[in-house]
Amino acid sequence: MKVLIKEHQLEKLVFNYLDSQPWYTWDIGDGEFNVADGEHGQNKFMFRIQLSSLDPEYEFDVIYISDEVVTKISKLFSMPLDKSIEILINWFNKKYNKNLTLDNFEWIQDIDNEDNNELYEHIIKEEYNKENVYPKEEVLRLLKGAPKELRAMIKTLPSIPCENDKGIRTICTRIPETMWVYLTGRY
Repeated sequence: MKVLIKEHQLEKLVFNYLDSQPWYTWDIGDGEFNVADGEHGQNKFMFRIQLSSLDPEYEFDVIYISDEVVTKISKLFSMPLDKSIEILINWFNKKYNKNLTLDNFEWIQDIDNEDNNELYEHIIKEEYNKENVYPKEEVLRLLKGAPKELRAMIKTLPSIPCENDKGIRTICTRIPETMWVYLTGRY
């Protein structure tokens, strides 16, 4: 026997499921916050206020969602990923009084599981040295979901011509200790 569920009923089922989960919300300041799957769990949602790279006076809201949550909702409720993302954003809006859309959505970057995590591994294993240089593009990628005060420092990072391990010319940067602490996971 097949049961047909209307779209708004499906959304209500997902909302009820999400409301029953042991979410732990922690404020990181300036109106930004993370939502983890339990007090000592992993971040599943992150709300950030981003600064435009073109106009430093322009800010916009971003919701980062873990692919694990999207996949779980998609499989559990037998719906496409894009519909799962839309419903997750609607739930987040209702729960946290936000007005986000798919345009505000980004994936949470899980640097522990990324294919290209050489910079992260390098930073974790070293002591901080203000003279060290790192590939600027990678630093910017890793700081994408960082707290607002760290992202505001991005525009002050120097651009230093350098060569990577393969001899390819690129742009590097030096980072302040606060960014290094964040990148090591101890922020």
